[in-house]
Amino acid sequence: MIASAEMDDWFNINGKGLGEYSGWYICDGRNGTPDLRGRFLVGRDVFNSDASYSNIGNKGGLDKVVLTVDEMPSHFHTFQAQTSASGEHSHNYNDITYADGCDVIVPTYRGIASGRANNKACQIGRTTQQTSAHSHSISGSTGNIGGSKPQENRPPYYVIAYIIYIGV
Repeated sequence: MIASAEMDDWFNINGKGLGEYSGWYICDGRNGTPDLRGRFLVGRDVFNSDASYSNIGNKGGLDKVVLTVDEMPSHFHTFQAQTSASGEHSHNYNDITYADGCDVIVPTYRGIASGRANNKACQIGRTTQQTSAHSHSISGSTGNIGGSKPQENRPPYYVIAYIIYIGV
């Protein structure tokens, strides 16, 4: 492995090779080189059905991907809940829809166009029937969501042809 400081001695500030590295250039988009900064390299593959890798110089991939609902794996959520059983109890509530013999003036906030706003003259206080200690079980599930469509999941890449010098 080569230390970065050592490599800095091999190339000038413009990415051109010095001394025995003359003719070599850093691939940073200058001097006619491809800009490979922040990319991984992919070998050319003309036999792959994915044309992304068939042409030298092709680029692709994304640094970040935000999935759409269609790209999320199809899934659902289930839930369960249990209330605790407290002692014998009842519940109090106010009933403004039942008059018990009085003339009802429905307030306008109930959606009727008569009466006076916040008129609670016929509001009746009620209490549910007392019951013994009990609990409630609740369970269910959400509907399926997500379309399981494929999404781009490759980091930025650059297609090259790998070569090796074997000697004469």
